[in-house]
Amino acid sequence: MNHYSELLRYIKQLGEQDDFIHTITQGNTSDFDLDKSNIFPVLNVDVLNAGFTNGKMISFDLEIACMDIRDNNKETREDKFWKQDNEVDNLNEMLASLNRIWFKLLQDIEDKKHQIIEEYNKGTGPHNLGKKYECHPDVIKRILKEGNITLRTRSESQKCRKGEIRRKDLYVRLSEIELLYSQGMNYTQLGKMFNTSDVQIKNLLTKVKKPH
Repeated sequence: MNHYSELLRYIKQLGEQDDFIHTITQGNTSDFDLDKSNIFPVLNVDVLNAGFTNGKMISFDLEIACMDIRDNNKETREDKFWKQDNEVDNLNEMLASLNRIWFKLLQDIEDKKHQIIEEYNKGTGPHNLGKKYECHPDVIKRILKEGNITLRTRSESQKCRKGEIRRKDLYVRLSEIELLYSQGMNYTQLGKMFNTSDVQIKNLLTKVKKPH
């Protein structure tokens, strides 16, 4: 299990891809070394805590700080709004770097959005998708909601985990099921053919018409 190391490597890689960042460190931000030998701007990664969501995945809370040297302007300025330093320029540049890193974090998962929706529609649940794409199940649920995908109920999810398809998906093939049923196939045979239970088939046909 090397989740912690992989997380640090990933954030470090994102920082290295940013043209503005010169030095990347990790550790408690409050203990950050302001040594002049550091080449600023500096990106510091602080892992605050970790939580175990299941047997194979760990979620982390991070604090990512971006810092640069504050230069004081020795010239007297009558405009008190901008002060005697480059604070505003620092904040503009630091926030821009953090925003670029945040965007890349989101983009990595957003690039797989259509694939996630497709796999969910085939029956894979948010927790299993979270394991596969190395993100929290809530991120998967957000992507599904943004894609106007209706989340399955608990009973539907249980059926999907067993390899069964959802009842509403069976309605799409209702005419085919009715035809085969009229030709003599029983509930069990139809259930095996359509990857669901005989009870699902029976309930489906009972709702549309009385079974013979």
